[in-house]
Amino acid sequence: MPFIDRALDRIAGVFMALAAISLGVMLTINLVNIITRSVFGLAFGWVYSWTLLLFMWMLLVGFFVYVRRRRDVVVDIFVSRLPNGPRIAVAIATNIVGILVMLAILRAAPGLLALQTADMEAIALPIYVRSGPIFISAALILIHFANDIVGLLSGSIRAFPPMKHADTEQEGAIE
Repeated sequence: MPFIDRALDRIAGVFMALAAISLGVMLTINLVNIITRSVFGLAFGWVYSWTLLLFMWMLLVGFFVYVRRRRDVVVDIFVSRLPNGPRIAVAIATNIVGILVMLAILRAAPGLLALQTADMEAIALPIYVRSGPIFISAALILIHFANDIVGLLSGSIRAFPPMKHADTEQEGAIE
């Protein structure tokens, strides 16, 4: 469904920006901490805790972006050689497996979040703030997989399309 695709793409863009901001803040606070420690002999104890939290957020929101941008590992050497019908069946089956994994993650969410009410070390935020993004990413990935199934059944997307050389390279990457 095109409107779901557009919404998921916009969310992936926001998540990419959040990951980049997290990385920028991590680098900045660590650089300031290194400079103040070496120049003034003053270190900030909270830097480590915030760096860990921001790193977790970066990874967990990046999880959705990675899957959405189809950067996940796909071994399709055999499947891409199948006729269209079996290729679609395999694509639907893999999406169903993905949905089941995301449902398992989401099913555990309420119990895990209820256990994580204590504050993090050196940060006055509940522990569930650290793990919350994984459940948001899992819900979005579930929607992504379900939308793929709809696209496969409607014929609006191809199952295991052949990779183009340009799709496998990142702009500006060094090989």
